[in-house]
Amino acid sequence: MSNIQLVKQYFEALNQATRTRDFNRVLAMFTDDATFYFMGSPKRGKEAIGKFFENFPVGRIKASNLSIERGVVTADIEQQVSDTQRPVKATLTFVIEEDKIKYLSIEPQGKESAF
Repeated sequence: MSNIQLVKQYFEALNQATRTRDFNRVLAMFTDDATFYFMGSPKRGKEAIGKFFENFPVGRIKASNLSIERGVVTADIEQQVSDTQRPVKATLTFVIEEDKIKYLSIEPQGKESAF
């Protein structure tokens, strides 16, 4: 499977999980020792990443501008978490190792981000 395909599957699984609140399929896509950075705060390992997802907001995620350079995949996302807030926008950076996510960084776009 290509790295781009894996990232597309990640977004499909994440969208399903935001509805069902079952993030097991998403967590299965990470290596056991994965590092997940959210706004500069690292979470290491599946257990810590799982705790992050416990509070993940409900709302469909639209991914765009997927690109790959030297094996690193980047994607822009937009997520509408409520009708009254502006959409959350961020850039995600993925490092894939043996068809699993080894590293994921989420950085908000713009000052208006609702993160």
